[in-house]
Amino acid sequence: MDAFTQQVILSRRLERMVRRLYSIGDAFPDLERQLICKDLIDTVRTAKLLLQELWIDCAKAFILQARKRIKNQQDSSQRAITKFFLPSNCSPSTGSG
Repeated sequence: MDAFTQQVILSRRLERMVRRLYSIGDAFPDLERQLICKDLIDTVRTAKLLLQELWIDCAKAFILQARKRIKNQQDSSQRAITKFFLPSNCSPSTGSG
C-alpha cells in the first residue's frame, strides 16, 4: 500500500474510535461526561492524526478511571454532590418574613 492509502485507513480508524469514545462518554453522569466531551467531536475529528491519537489515548485512560469511580460510587451508595443541588431535591424555604 502507498502512504496515501495508509493515511486514509488510519484516518477512518481514528474517526470510528473517536465516535465510539464519545458515545461512551455520553452515557456517563454529567460531571464525568463534561470531562471527556469538553471538546466538540468535530474539533477532535478534524485535528491532525497525531493529535487524534493522543486524544484517544487520554480518553481511554479517563474512561477506565471514570468507570471505576462510578462503580465505587454505586457500590458505596454514595450520590454525586451535584445531585444535592438539583431542583427536585430542593425544598422551599419556610423562613419567616
